[in-house]
Amino acid sequence: MPRPGVLLTSIRFDSLLSTNFKLNTMSTIIKEDLIVESSAIKYATYYNRSKKLFVMFSNAHCYEYQDVDPHIWEGLRASPSAGAFINRIIKNYHFNKIV
Repeated sequence: MPRPGVLLTSIRFDSLLSTNFKLNTMSTIIKEDLIVESSAIKYATYYNRSKKLFVMFSNAHCYEYQDVDPHIWEGLRASPSAGAFINRIIKNYHFNKIV
């Protein structure tokens, strides 16, 4: 559960699978957005399939972090300080600055 002052949205991809003439519904989260009350960060977006994390900082700089495992994303969501979590954990990942 996200901490107070946090908005979390999810986009799901729904597909229908047919097996032995039986219809099953599958739902997978493909993208999640995290908007926080932080002096350092505006928002973060995580893409589950590619394991990429985009972070927009308050200074308008945006970074793309690669190969971020889902448990790291969950840690960011649960952290009492998103800025401290990124400085301590996520900044060690390979990243690209988005201009």
